[in-house]
Amino acid sequence: MFEFVCVARRIAALAVIFLFSTNTQAHYFVSGDSSTSSVYPNKVSKADAKDRLTRLSTVIDINITDEVQSRIQQYTYYHRSSAENILGKVLSYFPVFEAEIRRRGLPDDLKYLAVVESLLNPHATSKSGAAGLWQFTKGTGKMVGLEVNSVVDQRRSIEKSTIAAMDYLQALYDRFGDWNLALAAYNCGPGNVAKALKRSGGSSYWQIRNFLPKETQKYLPRFIAAMYLLNYYHYHDLQPNLLHSDFYKTTTVNVKGSLKLSEVAKTLNMEVPANLALLNPEYSKGYIPKGSGQYTLRIPSYLLESYYRNYDKESYNSLLTAREERRKERLLKLQREEEELKSKLVVRDSMKALQEIVTLIYNSIQSTTVSKPEYNIPRRMHGAYAYHYDR
Repeated sequence: MFEFVCVARRIAALAVIFLFSTNTQAHYFVSGDSSTSSVYPNKVSKADAKDRLTRLSTVIDINITDEVQSRIQQYTYYHRSSAENILGKVLSYFPVFEAEIRRRGLPDDLKYLAVVESLLNPHATSKSGAAGLWQFTKGTGKMVGLEVNSVVDQRRSIEKSTIAAMDYLQALYDRFGDWNLALAAYNCGPGNVAKALKRSGGSSYWQIRNFLPKETQKYLPRFIAAMYLLNYYHYHDLQPNLLHSDFYKTTTVNVKGSLKLSEVAKTLNMEVPANLALLNPEYSKGYIPKGSGQYTLRIPSYLLESYYRNYDKESYNSLLTAREERRKERLLKLQREEEELKSKLVVRDSMKALQEIVTLIYNSIQSTTVSKPEYNIPRRMHGAYAYHYDR
């Protein structure tokens, strides 16, 4: 039975990806992915890229330069396996990004930044020590309120790092009043953008681009290429490289006390125990330290009840109470529907009976009505009348 459930979950995940919308919705690639032996002969042209990208509703100032075209080709032609790895992670991380973006009323485009920064890899670490999906350095991470130490590195937390990234981006936008400049400042710092604005005399990213650090000059082209990939990958026969189904539908619970991830995975009878650590990359040592309620655990949604039953009796009892209340509500609803149906049947039967009574009365009246007498001329008078008329 357990094997059947596991297979069913895998099939469900495949179905989700198969139905994955093309509108759902890093500057480095996986080592050894630059071989062109199996690439497809469909390099995107500037005209095609411009036509497709201009269809998108976006706050990004899209300019199809040689750099932009080159970056798109890296995703869709030269580094296809890396692109397919990114696509396979979208349904795991984008729902978290989009929920926070919607909550704040920010542009939906900001979700692509994590593709540029980390290839949607929370374990990514740059040469400068930036870490996580949003590539915070230690200093910036602490500045935006993330805990960074040898046991807990919240720069790698999917939820907490996303909240911090949106905080920082909102602050940058408030300073520069332009999302393109805010993205550039995210990469090189607001001071460098301010200097570039002053030295260039320009007011937009493309006007000050040559005055920015070399890495930042490539930043918006990479961002635009990521937008292209996530919206038009199907034009290049790219197929998402699926993760295990554990990663596609998750929930986050508050942790009360210290927990060892491997023991939790064993207790919850996870099909792939190692997935629990992968879902919670912020816990560098494989355990959650005792805290005051600030730590969370990300688990597959189907394990929520099991987790509560084993680790959080209060929440488990609340879950059972809520379930019982929903059951009672369903019963009450069924009872109301049954009573309404009975009332309708009573009304229908009453109307039918009334109609039958009216019909009987009507027929009775009709049968007792005196018919008008008919006046016929007697036969003998017919003859006399005719005789008199003939004469």
